[in-house]
Amino acid sequence: MLERLSRPNKSEREEQPMNQAHADQVHTHNTHADGCCPPTHPHGAQGYRSIEEHYAQTIALAEQCKITDTALASAPEAAGLYLAEAVHARLPIPPWSNSAMDGFLVRREDVLGSEQSPVALPITLPVAGDVPAGHAARAVPPGHAVRIMTGAPIREQDLDHVLVIPVEFTNIPADPHPLPTEVTIHQVGGAAIRPRSANIQVGDLIAQAGSRVDAGLIAAFISAGTIDISVRRPASIAIVSSGDELLDPAAIRGGLAEGMIPDSNGPMLAALLRQAGYSQVTVAYTSDEPEEFSRTLDELSQRHDMIITTGGVSAGAFDVTRQVGEEKDVWFGPVNMKPGKPQGLGRWNKAMLVCLPGNPVAVWVSFHIFVRPALDALQGLGAQPRRVIPAVAGARFPSSGDRTGAVPVRLEFAESQDLQRGSERGSERGVEQLFPVALPYSESHLGSHFVGSLGNLDGIVIVEADPSPSVQPGDIVSVIVTSG
Repeated sequence: MLERLSRPNKSEREEQPMNQAHADQVHTHNTHADGCCPPTHPHGAQGYRSIEEHYAQTIALAEQCKITDTALASAPEAAGLYLAEAVHARLPIPPWSNSAMDGFLVRREDVLGSEQSPVALPITLPVAGDVPAGHAARAVPPGHAVRIMTGAPIREQDLDHVLVIPVEFTNIPADPHPLPTEVTIHQVGGAAIRPRSANIQVGDLIAQAGSRVDAGLIAAFISAGTIDISVRRPASIAIVSSGDELLDPAAIRGGLAEGMIPDSNGPMLAALLRQAGYSQVTVAYTSDEPEEFSRTLDELSQRHDMIITTGGVSAGAFDVTRQVGEEKDVWFGPVNMKPGKPQGLGRWNKAMLVCLPGNPVAVWVSFHIFVRPALDALQGLGAQPRRVIPAVAGARFPSSGDRTGAVPVRLEFAESQDLQRGSERGSERGVEQLFPVALPYSESHLGSHFVGSLGNLDGIVIVEADPSPSVQPGDIVSVIVTSG
């Protein structure tokens, strides 16, 4: 569910002043009391937090604010949810012994004979009947064959005495065909029988608590007889775009007035959250008026687990996010990252509050480095390892100056190549190394406003601050994978 909240117009805002209860709450709430908020003093060179420090603070806050509510969910509808309890099999897989292919069920002695008296092939046997899939198993009379379909059951007491002859080893056509009166067998292969519980036995573990339910697990749960599963309540997330200059995307069809810009951050974050499996998302808009901003957060915090704001986190005259947030002891400060230096982190009432910069590239980078891992921790999963792969730089990477660069990249797997460094590294192990090619979203500079270059990105490359040598074509880089 994607809910969109539009901000009131100016006349509506003037008619809805912040009430005294909200005002008192803004000025008296202290999140340090329960230890949920990070320290407010900056760290690192030049007063900056490092990326690692801010990441650790974000995860720590999310773990302290984690969701503990559980609910029962129907397995077919549980995709993207996280298990609150381990799931064990209630049925074996397969639930009964069955034929692995279309063919004819026969007695072993009728087609193999014995060591002393083997059967000479071909041999012709009368056909005693059919066992289609979905029908009960039936016995095979001595000296007869029974036509059987793939998946059709075989009696457990017969397993040591029967085998399936694939239709291809007989004189009967493989396509749909009336039940023959007899079958000539030219060849005998293996048993072609799938035994009961060959894959899963009753009581076997299907998935651990904390596992994210995907399509494969849904199939496994249903096949193992588990329809209702205990899941963690999925996080409900609000996105707040603030600024008098922002327009709801629906309002730009008629063009833009001077000084106005369409809000791309809200829809982008909503899409990123949906891609991550979160469907309970609200997008809200507020102005630069502190009372309206505070009132909006108060309302959203009552029904959301996390609030993500974009913009207003620096120290400007109209940076309302920081102005209002600091009254609730929300931390604001610089992180040694480009783009994405100004960040904020804290709590608004019961909701975790993550305050991101306003430039779209900085929002995209900050989401993947800080917000996406925090959502795992908020769901009670802790800090999940990030997937990092090696790649070959396909172009020069822009300099990040005196800050650590977080460069969005596209990966080209179709043109993977083994450049010199990859070859040398591979030759040491006696194997050929093939890496995808990483192309920076911009070769000119790390423009945090380059929203037009954000399409179809696959990852982020962390580039050390100068005076480290800049990344050149052919260099091996580590890519934090964000796609897939």
